Amino acid sequence: IQQLQGLDQPTDYGSGIEYANGLQFGGEPWTRHHYHDETKKKGLQIGLWLGGSQGCRDIVNGDLDDNVERLLNYIVNDAT
Repeated sequence: IQQLQGLDQPTDYGSGIEYANGLQFGGEPWTRHHYHDETKKKGLQIGLWLGGSQGCRDIVNGDLDDNVERLLNYIVNDAT
């Protein structure tokens, strides 16, 4: 929730590439139109790093409201 990298661009934190839109559209941005298939069901697991106690306080205090809203909008609009 701190950065939301990996939703709309490939990101690697050291455990492999995380790229939600790559799953949704089936490939790299330049090839996604070749793989998109509405008949195939896909699942998306999202793990959030909150940033420890300070990150939790930032969420409660509203400091990360823009990121929370961006993630919610992604789930509601882009990932469906």
